[in-house]
Amino acid sequence: WPKILADAQDGGLQPVYQGGMISLDQVPILRHPGRDKYKYGAIQTARGCPYNCKFCSVTAINGAQIRYRPIKDVVEEFAGIKQKWALVADDNFIGTGPRGLNRALSLSQALAELRQQGIKKYWATQATQILGGSKYNELLTWMYKAGCRAVLLGLESINKDVVDDMQKGINTVGDYEEHIRNIQDHRIAVIGSFFFGSDSDSPTVFKDTARFIKDARLAAQNLNLLCPFPGTETFNEFLQSGHLRYTDFPADWERYNLKDVVINPKNCSPLELCVGRRDAEYELNN
Repeated sequence: WPKILADAQDGGLQPVYQGGMISLDQVPILRHPGRDKYKYGAIQTARGCPYNCKFCSVTAINGAQIRYRPIKDVVEEFAGIKQKWALVADDNFIGTGPRGLNRALSLSQALAELRQQGIKKYWATQATQILGGSKYNELLTWMYKAGCRAVLLGLESINKDVVDDMQKGINTVGDYEEHIRNIQDHRIAVIGSFFFGSDSDSPTVFKDTARFIKDARLAAQNLNLLCPFPGTETFNEFLQSGHLRYTDFPADWERYNLKDVVINPKNCSPLELCVGRRDAEYELNN
C-alpha cells in the first residue's frame, strides 16, 4: 500500500502490483470506529497455513508459512475492541508443531492477564481437531481462562476416504469424538464444520453426519456444500473435468458461497445434494 499511495500521489499508478507476503510486524493496530457498529468484534493474529488441503484457499491466499503478529500488538488491539464478544479470526489458532502450541499458549496467557486487569471479553476461534488431544490440555485451560468459549473445528467429513481425498492428513477421524469431548470438558463449546459433495460421499452421508453430530454432542454445526475456490487443487480438477456448473466469471462468483450447488456431484444429482444438506440442517435444528 505505501508504494500504491506514493504512485497515486505522483500520478503514476502501475497496472498490477505484487505485494507479496508481508511480515505481520508491519500490521498496524486497528482503530476504526466503523467496526464498532457490528454485534461482534474481530481480530486476526496470524496468517498462512502449511497443510495446503486440496479444497482450502488459505495456503493459496496467505501462503504456506504461518506469520504471527507480535503478542503485544494483539493484546493492545484486543483491549480496544468495544464488543463483549470477539472472533479471533485465525484459520488455525494452534498453528503447527511446538512453535504453534507455544505461541497459542503465550497468547492465551497474555489475554488471561488482560482479563485480570478488568478487560473481560469472550471470544471464539478456529482450530484443527488435534486441539482436543491430551498434549493440548494446558493450552485449553489457559484458553478458557483467557475468555475463549467456543472453537470451530474443520472436521470436514466423518468419512476417512473423503478426508484422505482432500489431503487433510491432520484430521484423524477416529479421534473426533474423544477430541470433541475433551475440548468441551474444558468448558469450550465445539462447533463442527462439515461439507457434502465429495466423490467419496455415500448416499447416507447426510443422515450419518447428523447422527454423528448428535452422538458427539457438538454444541453446533456448520453444514456446507463442497465449493471449489480458485487457487485450489479442487477447483482446477473440477474445471478441467467439466464438473463445474457455473463458469461465467466473474458474474458466477456470487454462487460460490458454500450453500449453492456449484458442482455436478458424482454420487447424486445437484438437487439431491441441495435437499440432503437442507434436510440434515433441519433435523439438527428442530
